[in-house]
Amino acid sequence: MARAEPEALVRGVRSDQLLGLPSGESTGLTPLQHEIWQAFEGQVRYTAVHDEDTYFPDALDAMDQARHSIWLWSPWYTKRMWEVLPRLQDARRRGVRIHLFVTDESDSLLQGQLANPATAADAQRRLPELKAVADTVVEIKDMHQKILVIDEQLCFLGSLNTLSHAPGGQGRREIMVPFRGRRFARHILDHENADLLLRPPTCPDHGGQAELRKFTIPPKQRPVRTSHTTNHPAQRYFAWACPARTTVTKPDGTTRTSGCPRRNALRVDETGYLGKQSPLQHPGRCCFASVLGRLYCPQPVSRRKAHHSADPFADPVEARRVPRSRSGPCERLERMNRLAGVTSPYLLQHADNPVDWWPWGPEAFEEAKRREVPVLLSVGYSACHWCHVMAHESFEDEVTAAFMNEHFVSVKVDREERPDVDAVYMEAVQAATGQGGWPMSVFLTPDAEPFYFGTYFPPVPRSGMPSFRQVLEGVRQAWAERRDEVTEVAGKIVRDLAEREIDHGGARLPGEQEQAQALLGLTREYDPRRGGFGGAPKFPPSMVIEFLLRHHARTGSEGALQMAQDTCERMARGGIYDQLGGGFARYSVDRDWTVPHFEKMLYDNALLCRVYAHLWRSTGSEQARRVALETADFMVRELGTAEGGFASALDADSDDGSGRHVEGAYYVWTPEQLREVLGDDAPLAAQHFGVTEEGTFEEGRSVLQLPQGEGVVDAEQIASVRERLFRARQDRPAPGRDDKVVASWNGLAVAALAETGAYFDRPDLVEAAVAAADLLVRLHLDDRARLVRTSRDGRAGGNAGVLEDYADVAEGFLALASVTGEGVWLDFAGLLLDQVLARFTDPDSGALYDTASDAERLIRRPQDPTDNATPAGWTAAAGALLSYAAHTGSALHRTAAERALGVVTTLGPRVPRFIGWGLAVAEALLDGPREIAVVGPDLADGATGTLHRTALLGTAPGAVVAAGAPDGDEFPLLADRPLVAGAPAAYVCRNFTCDAPTTDPERLRTALSS
Repeated sequence: MARAEPEALVRGVRSDQLLGLPSGESTGLTPLQHEIWQAFEGQVRYTAVHDEDTYFPDALDAMDQARHSIWLWSPWYTKRMWEVLPRLQDARRRGVRIHLFVTDESDSLLQGQLANPATAADAQRRLPELKAVADTVVEIKDMHQKILVIDEQLCFLGSLNTLSHAPGGQGRREIMVPFRGRRFARHILDHENADLLLRPPTCPDHGGQAELRKFTIPPKQRPVRTSHTTNHPAQRYFAWACPARTTVTKPDGTTRTSGCPRRNALRVDETGYLGKQSPLQHPGRCCFASVLGRLYCPQPVSRRKAHHSADPFADPVEARRVPRSRSGPCERLERMNRLAGVTSPYLLQHADNPVDWWPWGPEAFEEAKRREVPVLLSVGYSACHWCHVMAHESFEDEVTAAFMNEHFVSVKVDREERPDVDAVYMEAVQAATGQGGWPMSVFLTPDAEPFYFGTYFPPVPRSGMPSFRQVLEGVRQAWAERRDEVTEVAGKIVRDLAEREIDHGGARLPGEQEQAQALLGLTREYDPRRGGFGGAPKFPPSMVIEFLLRHHARTGSEGALQMAQDTCERMARGGIYDQLGGGFARYSVDRDWTVPHFEKMLYDNALLCRVYAHLWRSTGSEQARRVALETADFMVRELGTAEGGFASALDADSDDGSGRHVEGAYYVWTPEQLREVLGDDAPLAAQHFGVTEEGTFEEGRSVLQLPQGEGVVDAEQIASVRERLFRARQDRPAPGRDDKVVASWNGLAVAALAETGAYFDRPDLVEAAVAAADLLVRLHLDDRARLVRTSRDGRAGGNAGVLEDYADVAEGFLALASVTGEGVWLDFAGLLLDQVLARFTDPDSGALYDTASDAERLIRRPQDPTDNATPAGWTAAAGALLSYAAHTGSALHRTAAERALGVVTTLGPRVPRFIGWGLAVAEALLDGPREIAVVGPDLADGATGTLHRTALLGTAPGAVVAAGAPDGDEFPLLADRPLVAGAPAAYVCRNFTCDAPTTDPERLRTALSS
């Protein structure tokens, strides 16, 4: 085997440095390091610590999910050959390389593990079977170190628990951090801020980056273990050290050169503190140092001060006995379930539950069949307040978890990653109970058929609801005593769901009558005093407002515009809107938009940013302009990711400063808090923002709102107050962020930011839209033009995109094409829409399904034309198909859009609130939509740019804009479109009829508003 250089690590740290292996040579190594180096010729990549406290089930999980390599130590696995061998054989079929470490029968550790002579003999007898499967076999004498399963992408699976217990047991233990350590650490700690030592800190004295070095603990500092009489074996460790040297002149004239005193760093914790030495300025949180023999981990926040004052070499086992006020990183290391290997932040929040959670997949249902127990399906999302409440009350309770583990296979699903699973079982919940919501709790047979339903269950009976323990016991008893009856009920539920059919409206397109009936229905449900529709809780009706604006633009209906304007004004003045930082909360718990449910979702803010921009385009409202820009800035500032995309959500809860996790703590104020920040301006702020002694929220706290409207007080003074309050709020503990990137929601954000940037001359917002679109193409779109649903930290997830992903990303690309004049975005939209036609559309009826024809089979193929928090995938696809057809003249896409819109004919007059996006697309269909081609030498050219911006600001429903060089090939609409008398010109067409081209922006504006 040819010698290969070790792979590069983050910021140039090599695996040989991290493992303490001399670069390019194998001298000076420990026996184990030498054996590994010799066997793999320097390519040490995937090793992890293991000791006597073996957690074998985690190892099996890692074998099942490994994608690159498996390393295992023979004695432990040979005695479980009946479980191990099939997994290894399956791994080989997947192309995973298997590396086996073996010892002989004289190994003391082997004798200790296999104390039964018969078991030991059987292990030796079966060893050849393991060797036959392995790619590489390394024979090691008297091995003191066990190598556990490890993997390139799932490198922590099967090792977190053993890492926690590494200091225990006898003999030498070497912790070897995998070279993909940053990814490793993100799943050990709080996923949002964790970082390993692979990211160099900065020395505050010299400004340079520290270097990773190996140090030796002086003998006098070596602690004596309380359980043994010998010195602790840990003598070496790795840590960051400042490389700077300082020369000091002594009084006698001699000089002395010494290293930076900040070099002997032992540990980096949440505050940047490094053991007993001076701190380096670390750029992020860091959980542990790579210590040969020890693992150092910061204590929970509430114990941090005591932890700093303690001996940095104090026994971590003893440290874990300190009573905890809330879970910290050390505790999380002690117990990790199967969710430790996922990318979903919501699932990772449950990775340290005592519940033995399974991610959704066939393995969970196979386990339920093997054990003959039902499946408990729990569905939620990271920003869901009541999901966190139920987790704290029930899933973190040891007794409840033990009961669940004994009698159920428990499956956790992030509804934002698997909207198909959520939709199918939510339909069953709503059919059975008449309501739904999250957390969703459904009990299934091992064949995934539902038989008992619910949402949140309290820990004790409350308000007529049974406790969760009562529900669990009832289901267990029914399964044990009346299983045939349960399975019969489950089968009937599945059959009933399968028989449900959606009236897709046939070939009849929505016309003037259906649109007028829909408007009348909305008028009946409209709240004229407070804006919005219906009662509490009140959700922002983004899709309905888009319909109202388009209907007004097409018909001149003042009633439609009034409902849109008043609703937007009330929301912008209410507590649902963040009066300091911009952006909207998920919904209002009251009818007045005063008290929000404080979570902030990307999709809400993308949709509302676009709605307010369109409202400004229609009316010139200064409030609409301000809200659109502030919301766009919020998305970029607080939801933007390092990779260029946008995170999913901000939590509703955060630390209130006293260690309590409280809903809304980050956003609410008391008069006393205003006085602390503003001094003499506090009364003005309290009056302007509606902060009272009684409070509008809980415990005398108030949500900021604008009860008096705008323009009542001095704008400059209020701007100063807002800025000071915003800065003060930034010092509070911030809500958690779900940083996964969802394709469809990022598509909505691309459309909103592109248009808002173009309307208000904010090229930075357009650049943010381009960056997000680039991420979607680069990471979410494969070479077959298929989308993955999510990504996180620059790594694509494993869930296939659903219809709304294809539709909303195509919508974003089409908007970006119109704004930038770059035809490549039109091409990408076409690729996605071809997938919609081929894999999501019923060729006979033209109806659309939420999942692809080749997607995972569920108990029912989900299909829903109604809007939820986002536009229905069905009608979003219809809108994108219609726009693409207008751009390209494709009859195929036009026909598909028209067939899909038949459902609006049926549902629009009956339930207009729930098919708002379909009604908005129908307005575009009734208007054409119009096609505008702007030709000119360059969009940066003054005349061309003016015509282009005028075209974008046209209010014609669903109009498409193509801009570029005359007779250019960027867009089909530019073909045969010359300059007019040598000047840039605009061409407007509709329904195969074109107006005369114009070079006058005012004439163009008039043409697009009539």
